[in-house]
Amino acid sequence: MNEATQLAPLLREGVVVSPCATSLPGIILLAGRSATERFVEFFAAQIRNPNTRAAYTRAVGRFFHFVETSFRLGLAEIRLVHILVYLETLQHELAAPSVKQHLAATAGVD
Repeated sequence: MNEATQLAPLLREGVVVSPCATSLPGIILLAGRSATERFVEFFAAQIRNPNTRAAYTRAVGRFFHFVETSFRLGLAEIRLVHILVYLETLQHELAAPSVKQHLAATAGVD
């Protein structure tokens, strides 16, 4: 399967969808078209490996869910402190390599 075919599910009939889920995180969609396009461009252009892309998509989706439910923030309101609280929480739930993966996935959020 060539790279263009792998990335095709990101855009379907004018609707942006995640490579690993049926839709993007709500916090991204609520932030508007520009945020949605940047999110898709990041995952499509910056993360070339499909397995890494899938893992990072899940990690970032989990982070955004945490921010929405724990802090009730919008995308523009997320700060480094929110990422740090999230990572601290993960340390009690996941093994160190998984926490490092989540850190790498969320590195571009702030």
